[in-house]
Amino acid sequence: MKFVVLSVITSSEYEDTLREVAKNAGASGGTVLQGRGSNSGEKMSFFALTFEGNQSVVIYILEEKLSKTV
Repeated sequence: MKFVVLSVITSSEYEDTLREVAKNAGASGGTVLQGRGSNSGEKMSFFALTFEGNQSVVIYILEEKLSKTV
């Protein structure tokens, strides 16, 4: 059996929606890491994405066959 890690960065306000969608697609649970920037109010970029405000990182470990559905 093979597994994959699915990591999603989202605004904290969409965290519950994301978890509900993943659950409906077959994910049995995940880990939520909440964070906020520690810099002086500057916007942060990562892989051409800009982040500001509170963010959540939701991590799922899924069976490979389930990963595309979620």
